[in-house]
Amino acid sequence: IKILGLLTNNTLEACSVNVEEIKSAPTNVSRLAIPGHRTDVRTLAFGSDNTALLSASAETLKIWNRETVQCIRTISCDYALCSLFVPGDRHVVLGSKSGKLQIFDIGSGSLLESVDAHEGSVWSIAMSPDKRGIVSGGADHEVKFWDFELITDQEYSSTSKRLTLVHTRTLKMSDDVMCVKFS
Repeated sequence: IKILGLLTNNTLEACSVNVEEIKSAPTNVSRLAIPGHRTDVRTLAFGSDNTALLSASAETLKIWNRETVQCIRTISCDYALCSLFVPGDRHVVLGSKSGKLQIFDIGSGSLLESVDAHEGSVWSIAMSPDKRGIVSGGADHEVKFWDFELITDQEYSSTSKRLTLVHTRTLKMSDDVMCVKFS
């Protein structure tokens, strides 16, 4: 018997079941999933040369080739609210609903670090003018300044360093910080 199912995440799955075997488990025959997100897109960012586009939602971040409109990388993430490419376009920083700043390596498609940045949602992040760090604004009424730093991490690599964020200062505001920009 062949079964075709439409799942709640917009995926079609085809399975087959051998009815002659009493305890036969279904076998997945094929799966059709569109390359887009399964939930609403909450943030977009362009790479420095405008050839790459980042989109992120409640469950994944996707890197797209702008010219071919093809998804080139899909990475699981927390519920995303804001994002940016780090200079060099090899890393992405994502601000999440849970108050974390997540750093992703695009080449390996892996989460490098998840930093507890704010006590509420991270509503906005922006690059510093000298491109040596970022600023984040959150639901905890704080603007936080972060510097990029390369650190040695044996779990990541024994020969190269990985990117991290170092908190340098905090500015307390009277209400939620919905948007931040550097001039």
